[in-house]
Amino acid sequence: MNLCPNPGAEEQGEEGRHAAWGGSFDISEWATDEVHSGARSLKLSAEEEGTRVWTSDMIPLPRPGCQLAVTVWAKFEDVAGAGGAQLIIYHTDEAGERIGASGGATLTPALTSGVTRDWRQYATLSELPPETRGVRVNLRLNHARGTG
Repeated sequence: MNLCPNPGAEEQGEEGRHAAWGGSFDISEWATDEVHSGARSLKLSAEEEGTRVWTSDMIPLPRPGCQLAVTVWAKFEDVAGAGGAQLIIYHTDEAGERIGASGGATLTPALTSGVTRDWRQYATLSELPPETRGVRVNLRLNHARGTG
């Protein structure tokens, strides 16, 4: 069952932004030229090393303390830097405030030379603590440059 709001990033929200996703808006954008399915995909681009993110709205859990699997399709062009590209699950309380994180997956290695990969599916699995009431999916270029 897919719990993520706007999982394909197809829906437009307020002010032309992505419904149910927030990010580093000066460098976070929609891609229409490179998509896995549908008409659009989320895109992060950076010429200089830095941290750029896409984070979902809070996703309520079906029950406390459950196990959660997150999958994402991603494509990378010349990604390099200290942290590379990553997928992280933020734990939240009932109000949506971050109280922890787990399920981190490195999508590209931390390298000085760039990594280029065609579309590939990545996954992470997390056992959530009982106090977790929701999660936010965080996709990032972590101290890295390139396009993902």
